[in-house]
Amino acid sequence: MCEFLSWIKMPNGNLKYISDFELNTRDGQKLRKSLFPLFGSEIVGHGAIKTYFGLTNHAGRDCECANFSDPNNFPGKIVRKIKEGKFSKLGLNGLLLTDSAWEEFKKAIDSAREEYGKVTGPAREEYKKVTGPRSGKM
Repeated sequence: MCEFLSWIKMPNGNLKYISDFELNTRDGQKLRKSLFPLFGSEIVGHGAIKTYFGLTNHAGRDCECANFSDPNNFPGKIVRKIKEGKFSKLGLNGLLLTDSAWEEFKKAIDSAREEYGKVTGPAREEYKKVTGPRSGKM
């Protein structure tokens, strides 16, 4: 499986990748629908890039990097797009968040889990009442 962030380096040096811009085009919307329900895991891959740009499997060199600790791990054009937030619809890498942003993110997740429990808890209890204890026998 490919990692966030993936790109294809073409023989002429051009880079092919999917950013928020591509996802907002008509072809990007079609790609989105074709990848459903695996959009989140498939959109970051080389297959999605090749489909979007109509490339063959051997059109260029597949590249990817999930190590955001050093900008030198990415081509300059992609670094600029990362800094501009142009990949926000494609993935989340905790290394892109500052410590304070990561703390806020964790608070939001904890709050959502708590709210989920409040909403689903009564339904779960009602389900247990209706189904009764299970003996494990068939």
